[in-house]
Amino acid sequence: MRRITNEELQGYLNEIISCDAFESHAQKKECGRCDYYIPYMMNDALECFLLLQNGRMTGNYVQDIKEEMHVELVTEKGDSALIFRQGTTNVFTVWFEEAFQELKCFRYDRIGHFWIEGQEHWRRLVYMIGTMHDKYNYMGDHVCNAEELALLPLMEFAPFRYFSPIHDSLDEYYKNSQSGVDCMRNLAFEAGDRTMMRMLSWYRLKILKGILDRRIIRMMMRPGRNALYQLLFKKVETAAGQYPERSYSETMDAKIQQMRDRAELVLRERGFSGVYPLFQKGTLQILAMEEHPFTIMEYDHYDFKIQYMVSEVPKRKKKHAQLLNAGFFKRKGNRSWIARDVEGIEKRVSC
Repeated sequence: MRRITNEELQGYLNEIISCDAFESHAQKKECGRCDYYIPYMMNDALECFLLLQNGRMTGNYVQDIKEEMHVELVTEKGDSALIFRQGTTNVFTVWFEEAFQELKCFRYDRIGHFWIEGQEHWRRLVYMIGTMHDKYNYMGDHVCNAEELALLPLMEFAPFRYFSPIHDSLDEYYKNSQSGVDCMRNLAFEAGDRTMMRMLSWYRLKILKGILDRRIIRMMMRPGRNALYQLLFKKVETAAGQYPERSYSETMDAKIQQMRDRAELVLRERGFSGVYPLFQKGTLQILAMEEHPFTIMEYDHYDFKIQYMVSEVPKRKKKHAQLLNAGFFKRKGNRSWIARDVEGIEKRVSC
């Protein structure tokens, strides 16, 4: 936690309000005052809040007012106050003693959001590396480790970015760069993927770029990119694994662990081997993925969720079943889907 000046606080608040992203969460204290938490940046890898310590509010913050908000910081006899004006409709003031920036990084490689069907294995990687990129853009390189910094340029490689985890294209958020191409080529070299290396050598020359974009995207969907995928997944896992898991309260943490233990028990009862989050039965593989609430603002009313990436390959390709998410690649006989619960796995398997 870092103490910030009034000038810094004003700047942060102006930025938050300009993005129409202002929220406030009050935690009452025994002395009758409150600590006010204002989110600055929140994603699956990082939570950054502005903390107004020992505060009190006059007036009320009305969340549903659509009018433009303005904030002014004033000092009076050594006390500081933030005057918030919500258009011409509402004014409220927060008095506080000191302001801090509270920043925590978390592990994120077990997070799974599935908004689009198909190629979920690549979409998860794009989501996680995009998450790294966002925290770097907002907070700087001090919130990224060396492994993360090495992967950031991938978001500037258009064929990788094609596998957007959301329905909208990511092209307006990230530029294309030569370093993005070089980053993917270095990964292909490390994975021993000569076909991809050769294609990227042509790509670097910017010859028939549109055609090569489409060709590389199709290549990434095929099993020939399995070694590249496995390498990249491991690198993301190594980078994210250097941070702690989110911790809420003893009760919430215990509940989450019980859900993980229950998932493992149920899968073992159904003949799967393995340890959470990865399980195997023959050519069927299951990778458990989680959705987490934020530690402040959400965890007291948001349910922790477990979903399952299910991968199945033909029996003749049994050795491929040991590779992570191999069934998500396009090949005759491969099957893959996202199951919301264990029953969802069994229904599809029996089809």
